[in-house]
Amino acid sequence: MMDVPAQPEVIVITAERPVGQAGEEQFGAIAIGPSEIRQSASGRLEDVLAQVSGIQSFRRSDSRSANPSAQGLTLRGLGGNASSRTLVLLDGIPLAEPFFGFVPFSAIDPSRLDRITILRGAGGGAFGSAVAGTIDLQSRAIDERDPFDMAIGASTRRSAELGVGATVNGKTSALAIDARIEAGDGFWTTPEDQRVPASARSAYRSRLFDGRAVVLVGGGELQGRLRAFDDERTLRFDGADNSMSGTDLSLRYVSADRTLTFAGWRQHRDFSNIVISSTRFVPVLDQYATPARTSGAIVQWRAVDGLTLGADAKISSGTAHERALSAFTGAVTADRANGGRAKEGALFAEFDVPLGSLNWSGSARLARWTLDQGRSIETDGQGFVRVDQRFPERGGTAFSGRTSLHWQRPGLGARLSAYRGFRLPTLNELYRGFTVFPVETRANAALRPERLNGVEATVEAQPAEPIRVAVTLFANRLSDAIANVTIGPNLRQRRNIDAIRSRGMELELEARHRGWTFDGSLSLISARMVDDGPLDGLRPAQVPSRSLAATLSRETGPWMVSATLRHLSSAYEEDLNQYRLGAATTVDAVIRRAIGPQWEVALRGENLLGERIVTRNQAGSIDLGTPRIVWLSLSFGATKRE
Repeated sequence: MMDVPAQPEVIVITAERPVGQAGEEQFGAIAIGPSEIRQSASGRLEDVLAQVSGIQSFRRSDSRSANPSAQGLTLRGLGGNASSRTLVLLDGIPLAEPFFGFVPFSAIDPSRLDRITILRGAGGGAFGSAVAGTIDLQSRAIDERDPFDMAIGASTRRSAELGVGATVNGKTSALAIDARIEAGDGFWTTPEDQRVPASARSAYRSRLFDGRAVVLVGGGELQGRLRAFDDERTLRFDGADNSMSGTDLSLRYVSADRTLTFAGWRQHRDFSNIVISSTRFVPVLDQYATPARTSGAIVQWRAVDGLTLGADAKISSGTAHERALSAFTGAVTADRANGGRAKEGALFAEFDVPLGSLNWSGSARLARWTLDQGRSIETDGQGFVRVDQRFPERGGTAFSGRTSLHWQRPGLGARLSAYRGFRLPTLNELYRGFTVFPVETRANAALRPERLNGVEATVEAQPAEPIRVAVTLFANRLSDAIANVTIGPNLRQRRNIDAIRSRGMELELEARHRGWTFDGSLSLISARMVDDGPLDGLRPAQVPSRSLAATLSRETGPWMVSATLRHLSSAYEEDLNQYRLGAATTVDAVIRRAIGPQWEVALRGENLLGERIVTRNQAGSIDLGTPRIVWLSLSFGATKRE
């Protein structure tokens, strides 16, 4: 927020972090700005984030062809299952789904974002519960938007997208409303030699409404937001449909001097999924509803310059409802309800202290957590109770934090950081099993929270004005890591293993010459499971040892062109490292041409070389990721650049 004058002409909302969050630069956060966002060929959030190597969702498919419950984000090789190990915020409010922990990528329109800040490693500030890092999505300021904007696009895969936005600025209030819809017939995720008459393209449809309002109250700003979205996808077979939906409401007050912030939010989410037999091609499981909700609040006070104190609290609850169906008669053979509640409250502090040529930054957080109301109920086809299991309440305390020393001289800098974090298991991990035929994965109500300890050291140099290079070495140990562990033929269970140990190097390079810009990042990771058993020394599922992202771009006059190369080395499908996902290298390109002050036409190409991207390999049963797609789009307004 900008300082609020006594009698403002217009309201300005910048959607910055709330007060505090000290030491962002000293901690080595990575920023993605409007220009980098515009270089995304797909226009999807996960594609924008992939510009930073080392960021990954559980599978390599995006939000057009992945099961949403598999779209948790992690960093630095801390994989092993589909839950998010990063904290994702939208204008300071947690975004992840409360039952599964996935990130609803299709519920975010990157073109409405002004900045994305990525902090790798654990921390102990507001909201905590992040062991791999924090990703903060910041919306574009209302005063920087056009009164009306619109974008429409179509692709070679019979897909279309439409977004509109309107903004009204008054003397004591401001309002911004956005809506977006996208739909497509999708592409074949099943290789041609494995298709059957029941095989289907990955058709998808998503809708989004986002309204923000700001009103002057008592010399400060009262900011409100209402978001609603839904998403439907078909995966692999006719009838294998899933959906997610949600409404998010938040309210925040920022004092005129920006020293005090109060915020509260409420999220409602739902998820459904139909599992199709891969032998008879009929429904065998109907996960017909997963209502979940989160309520939370936070207060932050900047006591003095460089010191912020605060407290936050969050309650999440949800229940997964599903029916098992006979593959022969279609009759209901079982009806299940599995769920529970998680509560977390914490006190935290953040500080930033200059010490001459050094800067000392840090955060500390003391949290109390509780898991209760856990239950698993199953009835047979006639409604008679077969299972009625209630799990005991349990809880504990956890300390997390981060400290960093940053030394800076002209053209040279160095940073040393140490951190500790923890993550509660999700309600999904605790109480709900799932099946990706033929493999069944069982829940585990006794799971312990994950705990991470890590260190990193960075050297950054700018030998000349147009060149910047940074090298980071890190070592992380995720104790009691939650993984999908094989316990029998086609049978897994979520379990705590001793640890995931991840060590590696991250390289960033920026260079500018005669109007051209190169941005590249390379991540080299050695991640291994540590356990007293057959998993010891194996790589976590889905984690590549090398990832590369490099973009060459140029903006001159009305033109903007960019080309992006990405590479992922091979990874393993599962914990025993039996089934390999091959390496993949893709090339994307974007050409934009401004037409007058308001219009712009763009040609965008995804995976232009048609690389075969394997996203799942279960004993030779393959799923594929995004093929070659070319987009043509036209936009009015909202074309401002950095």
